[in-house]
Amino acid sequence: AIINPGRDNALWIDFADGQGLRRVDISAAEWGTPKPDRTYKALNFFVVLALELPTGGFADALGRRPLLVVSSVVALGSALLYVVAQTFVAFCIALLLQGVFRALDSGPLESWYVDTAQADDPDVEVEQGLARAGTVLGAAIAAGAVLSGGIIAWHPVRSLTALENAYWLSIVFIVLNVVATAA
Repeated sequence: AIINPGRDNALWIDFADGQGLRRVDISAAEWGTPKPDRTYKALNFFVVLALELPTGGFADALGRRPLLVVSSVVALGSALLYVVAQTFVAFCIALLLQGVFRALDSGPLESWYVDTAQADDPDVEVEQGLARAGTVLGAAIAAGAVLSGGIIAWHPVRSLTALENAYWLSIVFIVLNVVATAA
């Protein structure tokens, strides 16, 4: 949750419920009957699916780093809207933006690494570097989960809900990511 608000189902459901969204609007089904028109979380996945291939072309046209900066800015907008959302429509827009972020973000960093490594040495084997990056990413997600749980348990800012503390902290990390990527 610290790294990407909204990806952890239990947290986003509790957060949306705490912000006033009805459970029926959150869930994919009511009384066992699918209601995709009432499923705001599904929007995120459909946007990623629709944009996955076109965003690869954006990375080729705009460059890897600029696309990562754009995706991080979209993630920031999504997270800010998500944390202040009070209505079904606001949550839908936040998750549509998150879908755009996820589509833009999937692949440019790895492509940038491969391009740079192959520019330095055309015969380089990139698999080991990518595997190490995956290991670091997994460790970062685990550390983020532990940190999120600690922030939620600690509840340092009492004027916010426990989950809002973690979401606002994630926004700080997204801002740091935008700055670091743009630098």
